[in-house]
Amino acid sequence: MINYLLIAILIGACSFVYTNLLMEPDQIFGGLYRKAYFYFKSDEKNEQGKPYHPLFKIFFQCERCNAGQIALWFYLCKNFHNQITIDEVLIGIVFILHSILFASVIRGIYNKIIS
Repeated sequence: MINYLLIAILIGACSFVYTNLLMEPDQIFGGLYRKAYFYFKSDEKNEQGKPYHPLFKIFFQCERCNAGQIALWFYLCKNFHNQITIDEVLIGIVFILHSILFASVIRGIYNKIIS
């Protein structure tokens, strides 16, 4: 059986590292972030008071959005052939929520203690 709690912690940690640490200008995905920032016209949206494009947030900006998407698609792919029951749906929702929670907790710990 899969330990969804451990996987949720790992997804939260990986999402935080990817969207916050590896997207810094001098890191491995800094150039990709810069290109996406210009592609999605994030400067113009900020000046107009509009939010970031949803795809930009999911892939590059928001660790919670990234963790939620990874958890959602992981759970759906893992349980693709299973019969859908209310228990499976509730387990999936709790798994996704835990992934988002752990991404937020890791960011809070990083902001308070490390940086």
